[in-house]
Amino acid sequence: MGFFAAPILSLFVLGLLTRRASFRGWLVGLVCGMGLTVFLKVYFGEQLMPIWLIPSSFVVCAIVGYGANVLMPGSGRVDARVSDQ
Repeated sequence: MGFFAAPILSLFVLGLLTRRASFRGWLVGLVCGMGLTVFLKVYFGEQLMPIWLIPSSFVVCAIVGYGANVLMPGSGRVDARVSDQ
């Protein structure tokens, strides 16, 4: 639950609050958020309370996901005006 709850929540938050949200940016944020969770769990283990894993993963996923959307122009968006020819 801790691995996927925060990244999925950040997907909804990015989709609701920004117009730049795209799948690629969210995927980059997901990988970073899950990587942070694994890092904290492996290296800090019992020293870190598990309640801190979800908020830290959410913050990293949202910030990195939004940053990736800003840095990758045209990241997977499909223009509705383009017709299939």
